[in-house]
Amino acid sequence: MLSPKNISILAFIISGISLIALGINIGWIFFTVGFVALLFVKKKIAKELSLLAIPIAILGFTPISTSIDYIHFLQLAITVVPALYIPYILSRFVYKDYLVRFNFGTSSWWRKRKFFYLILSAIVAYIFFPLYFSLTRVYLNWPVEQSVSGLVRLFIGLNLLGMWDELFFISTVFGVLRRVIPFWYANIAQAILLSSFLYRIGFKEWGFIATLFFGLMQGYVYKKTNSLLYVIVIHLIFDLFLYFALIHAYYPKWFSIFFF
Repeated sequence: MLSPKNISILAFIISGISLIALGINIGWIFFTVGFVALLFVKKKIAKELSLLAIPIAILGFTPISTSIDYIHFLQLAITVVPALYIPYILSRFVYKDYLVRFNFGTSSWWRKRKFFYLILSAIVAYIFFPLYFSLTRVYLNWPVEQSVSGLVRLFIGLNLLGMWDELFFISTVFGVLRRVIPFWYANIAQAILLSSFLYRIGFKEWGFIATLFFGLMQGYVYKKTNSLLYVIVIHLIFDLFLYFALIHAYYPKWFSIFFF
């Protein structure tokens, strides 16, 4: 039988999938179940899980899309910035448990083995994105304007969102869940929520499986390195190849660096 704590976590994850990935209001029912379940768990755990519930609720109201209009950038910032910083502020200044923290530890991420992993990430990204786009045509979910302004906004949008992904899903979601459930369960849960967000962004078809694996990898790498900087660098490497693959998909004559 599931405990109230596990019911709450499961309900919040399902609500996240419903609200973030699918954009359907039934997610609020699951969110309510999760919130009610918090009333039956220890006060300390309830406070910790509230740091997960609050941003999920905020993202439930977030207009998630791949639009690169300035207005959409502003609309997105109004919600994703509070979703990132409210749990941090509550954890540090109200609960004073420092559960949510942005650990950019850099003492060992640049060592030879970890540098090799960055190269491997670049190779995987180089192969994956053009292949994925050629098989699914989901690149059409991203607008790629044939103008300097449009290309710059696309680059900035991809990179800012990539950094936010790691700050939020690793520092907040993963950070909270690691405190209350075993590592791999926490890693799977944060990867599911990350995949839900990226699915809504545009990674449709079997892209959900790829982003789920990516999320699991990032959680594992963070556990090993304890460095947000390292996982952010990996994410930005993928975003760089995503950027070039999108341009190549729309305007194949501009680039000849891909095989697909």
